[in-house]
Amino acid sequence: MQYVIKSRYGEYIKRGADGAYKTVHNAALAERFSDRSTAKNVINNCISKKYRKRYRVEGIDDTFSPAPPTDSLPVVVKTSGNKIADVDVMKRLAERETESADFDHFESCIDLLSNASRNKDHKISELSIVDQEKSDLLHYIENTDFDLYSAWLAMKALQNCLRRRRKIKDELSIFDKISRLNMDITSIKDIRKEIDKLRDNVYVPRVLKQLFDDGGAAC
Repeated sequence: MQYVIKSRYGEYIKRGADGAYKTVHNAALAERFSDRSTAKNVINNCISKKYRKRYRVEGIDDTFSPAPPTDSLPVVVKTSGNKIADVDVMKRLAERETESADFDHFESCIDLLSNASRNKDHKISELSIVDQEKSDLLHYIENTDFDLYSAWLAMKALQNCLRRRRKIKDELSIFDKISRLNMDITSIKDIRKEIDKLRDNVYVPRVLKQLFDDGGAAC
């Protein structure tokens, strides 16, 4: 028995190449777990707390294969008129992975914008501390006699300090650009509302309600 994580909207969880878990609509692409507890840990630790209740762990048979076997499909199928449907092409398109909009990514962007001023102040404080460390190291080097090993250690300490300083200065440069965007609180709140609305957007069927288990489907 294997297990997958499925949302009430029919989405599945898959681990991407970057290690982050994302949603996919094709069950064949869902991440498989060998035990239920591991899948539950992913829900509890890798999915935003706000959206965990949407997901559940489902057991599937080890032989589960939502995609039809390749050898069961002909290469081409005659259709009405003179057109020929290329089943191989359609099969590849049907199995193509389609991920839902990465709302967590957008929320991270909004957090970055809304906290830019505070983060910039924090980086300025970090830079001040690193500058003082650099001054201490330079004075230590100036007033100390070294053998080869201690000289290497002093050089390495100074190098690490300078690299940390460069990293902070680069981040400050970005925060400085962000602060010039003049994003007001109202704009940020409007974007957050739009993200929340789209996360919970549900299509309500007009006629074919039997096609939807719970009366609707995520849009």
